[in-house]
Amino acid sequence: MRTLRLLVGLVGVTAILLTTLTVTSAIPRRTTANATAVATSCEAYGPISRRGFGTYWACNATMTDTKSGKRWTDVVDIRSLTPEDIGKKMPISWGHQRGRAVISDKRVYSSPDGYGQATYVLLLSLSYLIGGFAAVLLLTGSVLAALTRQGRRTLLEKSLGTPEERAAKKQRDKAEDEEWQQKKARIAEANRRNKEARRQAKEARKSDQ
Repeated sequence: MRTLRLLVGLVGVTAILLTTLTVTSAIPRRTTANATAVATSCEAYGPISRRGFGTYWACNATMTDTKSGKRWTDVVDIRSLTPEDIGKKMPISWGHQRGRAVISDKRVYSSPDGYGQATYVLLLSLSYLIGGFAAVLLLTGSVLAALTRQGRRTLLEKSLGTPEERAAKKQRDKAEDEEWQQKKARIAEANRRNKEARRQAKEARKSDQ
Protein backbone atom coordinates (compact mmCIF):
# COMPACT_ATOMS: atom_id res chain seq x y z
CA MET A 1 0.00 0.00 0.00
CA ARG A 2 2.82 2.40 0.86
CA THR A 3 4.57 1.58 -2.43
CA LEU A 4 1.33 2.27 -4.30
CA ARG A 5 1.02 5.65 -2.60
CA LEU A 6 4.56 6.51 -3.65
CA LEU A 7 3.92 5.44 -7.25
CA VAL A 8 0.70 7.47 -7.38
CA GLY A 9 2.62 10.45 -6.06
CA LEU A 10 5.36 10.06 -8.67
CA VAL A 11 2.76 9.83 -11.44
CA GLY A 12 1.13 12.98 -10.07
CA VAL A 13 4.46 14.81 -9.98
CA THR A 14 5.15 13.79 -13.57
CA ALA A 15 1.71 15.04 -14.61
CA ILE A 16 2.32 18.38 -12.86
CA LEU A 17 5.70 18.81 -14.57
CA LEU A 18 4.23 17.96 -17.98
CA THR A 19 1.36 20.38 -17.36
CA THR A 20 3.86 23.09 -16.43
CA LEU A 21 5.76 22.34 -19.63
CA THR A 22 2.51 22.57 -21.60
CA VAL A 23 1.73 25.97 -20.11
CA THR A 24 5.22 27.39 -20.64
CA SER A 25 5.30 26.11 -24.23
CA ALA A 26 2.04 27.96 -24.88
CA ILE A 27 3.47 31.32 -23.76
CA PRO A 28 4.78 33.06 -26.90
CA ARG A 29 7.48 35.73 -26.88
CA ARG A 30 7.25 38.60 -29.33
CA THR A 31 10.10 38.67 -31.85
CA THR A 32 10.86 40.47 -35.09
CA ALA A 33 10.02 38.57 -38.27
CA ASN A 34 13.09 38.21 -40.48
CA ALA A 35 11.93 35.52 -42.92
CA THR A 36 8.90 33.91 -44.53
CA ALA A 37 7.98 30.23 -44.35
CA VAL A 38 5.91 28.25 -46.82
CA ALA A 39 4.85 24.88 -45.40
CA THR A 40 4.71 21.96 -47.83
CA SER A 41 3.59 19.23 -45.42
CA CYS A 42 2.93 18.77 -41.71
CA GLU A 43 3.09 15.79 -39.38
CA ALA A 44 1.35 15.61 -36.02
CA TYR A 45 3.02 14.37 -32.84
CA GLY A 46 1.78 13.93 -29.28
CA PRO A 47 -0.17 13.56 -27.05
CA ILE A 48 2.91 13.65 -24.79
CA SER A 49 6.10 15.25 -26.06
CA ARG A 50 8.85 17.67 -25.13
CA ARG A 51 6.18 20.40 -25.23
CA GLY A 52 4.04 18.60 -22.64
CA PHE A 53 0.48 17.45 -23.28
CA GLY A 54 -1.33 18.02 -26.57
CA THR A 55 -1.01 17.51 -30.29
CA TYR A 56 1.54 19.62 -32.17
CA TRP A 57 2.68 19.98 -35.76
CA ALA A 58 6.12 19.65 -37.27
CA CYS A 59 5.99 21.12 -40.78
CA ASN A 60 8.43 20.80 -43.67
CA ALA A 61 8.78 24.32 -44.99
CA THR A 62 10.77 26.46 -47.38
CA MET A 63 12.25 29.50 -45.69
CA THR A 64 13.27 32.74 -47.36
CA ASP A 65 15.42 35.23 -45.46
CA THR A 66 13.90 38.70 -45.76
CA LYS A 67 17.20 40.57 -45.86
CA SER A 68 19.43 38.35 -48.00
CA GLY A 69 16.82 36.45 -50.00
CA LYS A 70 18.57 33.17 -49.13
CA ARG A 71 16.32 30.11 -49.26
CA TRP A 72 16.51 26.75 -47.51
CA THR A 73 14.22 23.97 -46.32
CA ASP A 74 13.83 22.79 -42.76
CA VAL A 75 11.40 21.21 -40.29
CA VAL A 76 9.62 23.95 -38.36
CA ASP A 77 8.01 23.14 -35.03
CA ILE A 78 6.12 26.22 -33.85
CA ARG A 79 2.49 26.73 -32.89
CA SER A 80 1.79 29.30 -35.60
CA LEU A 81 2.50 26.86 -38.46
CA THR A 82 -0.20 24.21 -39.05
CA PRO A 83 -1.61 22.21 -41.99
CA GLU A 84 -4.00 25.10 -42.64
CA ASP A 85 -0.99 27.23 -43.59
CA ILE A 86 0.36 24.86 -46.26
CA GLY A 87 1.19 26.87 -49.37
CA LYS A 88 0.85 30.24 -47.60
CA LYS A 89 3.67 32.68 -46.89
CA MET A 90 3.86 33.03 -43.12
CA PRO A 91 6.11 35.51 -41.25
CA ILE A 92 8.65 33.79 -39.05
CA SER A 93 11.67 34.61 -36.90
CA TRP A 94 14.83 32.55 -37.10
CA GLY A 95 18.37 32.55 -35.80
CA HIS A 96 21.22 30.23 -34.95
CA GLN A 97 21.08 28.33 -31.68
CA ARG A 98 23.36 29.85 -29.09
CA GLY A 99 25.37 27.92 -26.53
CA ARG A 100 27.33 29.24 -23.58
CA ALA A 101 30.39 30.07 -25.64
CA VAL A 102 29.60 29.33 -29.28
CA ILE A 103 26.85 29.74 -31.86
CA SER A 104 25.92 26.46 -33.54
CA ASP A 105 24.85 25.92 -37.14
CA LYS A 106 21.45 24.67 -36.00
CA ARG A 107 18.61 27.04 -36.85
CA VAL A 108 15.82 27.78 -34.37
CA TYR A 109 12.46 29.25 -35.28
CA SER A 110 9.72 31.18 -33.49
CA SER A 111 6.54 33.06 -34.23
CA PRO A 112 6.82 36.86 -34.26
CA ASP A 113 3.52 37.21 -32.39
CA GLY A 114 3.51 37.09 -28.61
CA TYR A 115 4.07 38.92 -25.34
CA GLY A 116 6.66 41.59 -24.69
CA GLN A 117 9.86 40.59 -22.89
CA ALA A 118 8.77 41.72 -19.40
CA THR A 119 5.36 40.04 -19.58
CA TYR A 120 6.89 36.91 -21.09
CA VAL A 121 9.46 36.56 -18.31
CA LEU A 122 6.81 37.23 -15.64
CA LEU A 123 4.39 34.59 -16.99
CA LEU A 124 7.18 32.08 -17.47
CA SER A 125 8.52 32.61 -13.95
CA LEU A 126 5.06 32.31 -12.39
CA SER A 127 4.36 29.09 -14.30
CA TYR A 128 7.62 27.48 -13.18
CA LEU A 129 7.17 28.72 -9.61
CA ILE A 130 3.62 27.39 -9.24
CA GLY A 131 4.37 24.12 -11.02
CA GLY A 132 7.58 23.53 -9.07
CA PHE A 133 5.92 24.28 -5.72
CA ALA A 134 3.03 21.93 -6.47
CA ALA A 135 5.41 19.16 -7.59
CA VAL A 136 7.60 19.48 -4.46
CA LEU A 137 4.53 19.56 -2.21
CA LEU A 138 3.04 16.43 -3.79
CA LEU A 139 6.36 14.59 -3.80
CA THR A 140 6.95 15.39 -0.13
CA GLY A 141 3.45 14.22 0.80
CA SER A 142 3.88 11.01 -1.20
CA VAL A 143 7.22 10.19 0.43
CA LEU A 144 5.81 10.82 3.89
CA ALA A 145 2.74 8.71 3.14
CA ALA A 146 4.96 5.87 1.91
CA LEU A 147 7.03 5.83 5.10
CA THR A 148 6.10 3.86 8.18
CA ARG A 149 5.21 5.71 11.36
CA GLN A 150 8.70 5.05 12.68
CA GLY A 151 10.19 6.22 9.38
CA ARG A 152 8.24 9.48 9.52
CA ARG A 153 9.32 9.98 13.11
CA THR A 154 12.96 9.35 12.19
CA LEU A 155 12.76 11.78 9.27
CA LEU A 156 11.13 14.40 11.47
CA GLU A 157 13.78 13.99 14.13
CA LYS A 158 16.57 14.31 11.57
CA SER A 159 15.15 17.56 10.25
CA LEU A 160 13.76 19.12 13.45
CA GLY A 161 15.47 17.14 16.21
CA THR A 162 14.07 14.82 18.87
CA PRO A 163 11.34 16.07 21.24
CA GLU A 164 13.98 16.40 23.96
CA GLU A 165 16.23 18.45 21.66
CA ARG A 166 13.34 20.70 20.62
CA ALA A 167 12.35 21.20 24.27
CA ALA A 168 15.95 22.03 25.21
CA LYS A 169 16.20 24.51 22.34
CA LYS A 170 12.94 26.13 23.38
CA GLN A 171 14.26 26.43 26.94
CA ARG A 172 17.53 27.97 25.68
CA ASP A 173 15.64 30.45 23.52
CA LYS A 174 13.46 31.40 26.50
CA ALA A 175 16.51 31.87 28.74
CA GLU A 176 18.24 33.99 26.10
CA ASP A 177 15.12 36.12 25.69
CA GLU A 178 14.86 36.65 29.44
CA GLU A 179 18.54 37.55 29.61
CA TRP A 180 18.08 40.07 26.80
CA GLN A 181 15.05 41.62 28.51
CA GLN A 182 17.06 41.95 31.77
CA LYS A 183 19.93 43.55 29.85
CA LYS A 184 17.57 46.06 28.27
CA ALA A 185 16.13 46.84 31.69
CA ARG A 186 19.64 47.43 33.14
CA ILE A 187 20.54 49.72 30.25
CA ALA A 188 17.29 51.65 30.66
CA GLU A 189 17.92 52.01 34.41
CA ALA A 190 21.49 53.20 33.82
CA ASN A 191 20.26 55.79 31.32
CA ARG A 192 17.62 56.95 33.78
CA ARG A 193 20.21 57.36 36.53
CA ASN A 194 22.61 59.25 34.25
CA LYS A 195 19.80 61.56 33.17
CA GLU A 196 18.83 62.17 36.76
CA ALA A 197 22.46 62.83 37.73
CA ARG A 198 22.84 65.39 34.92
CA ARG A 199 19.59 67.07 36.00
CA GLN A 200 20.76 67.33 39.61
CA ALA A 201 24.16 68.65 38.53
CA LYS A 202 22.49 71.28 36.41
CA GLU A 203 20.27 72.37 39.30
CA ALA A 204 23.30 72.48 41.62
CA ARG A 205 25.14 74.82 39.21
CA LYS A 206 22.11 77.11 39.07
CA SER A 207 21.87 77.29 42.88
CA ASP A 208 25.61 78.14 43.15
CA GLN A 209 25.09 81.11 40.83
